[in-house]
Amino acid sequence: MSKSDLKISPKLSDLHLTVKGAGSQKLKLAAQLFSHKNASAIKHLVNLGITEKEVQDNLLSEIKEVIGNIRVGNNKSRLPFQEGVIMGINAISMLYEDLKEYNFKYLLTCRINQDPLERFFSNIRAISGLHDHPTHHGVPVQIEILSARKKPSHCRSINKY
Repeated sequence: MSKSDLKISPKLSDLHLTVKGAGSQKLKLAAQLFSHKNASAIKHLVNLGITEKEVQDNLLSEIKEVIGNIRVGNNKSRLPFQEGVIMGINAISMLYEDLKEYNFKYLLTCRINQDPLERFFSNIRAISGLHDHPTHHGVPVQIEILSARKKPSHCRSINKY
């Protein structure tokens, strides 16, 4: 990386992007990297004609490369958390591409998590009573039972934020 690459965000250094050793636990560096000033710098690039999509794609590619190249201890291969981050980035990218077919202009990733799905499976297991590993025969019936129940109050409002 050259100094000209960092001029749009002059306080960023290679240290922010190539974290080694104990530096990977420094919250200050991450907070500086994801600061409002850097978000403004990205907006500035967009105003210069570089599309937000290009900026995001480049950033995600760099994050995947950095995460993929991290080596912890004597491990020569990636650890599960690295694979998870890379899979997550790929999944979000593919989801956005699919949603564009339905005229979505953006994707609020802060609202994407697996908690509702885990809660759903927990409810399915709870209905099963002692048989907390339901079979493919019982699940459709359990889904019908769940569908017939009154919707919980925390699910009634879509706009929590």
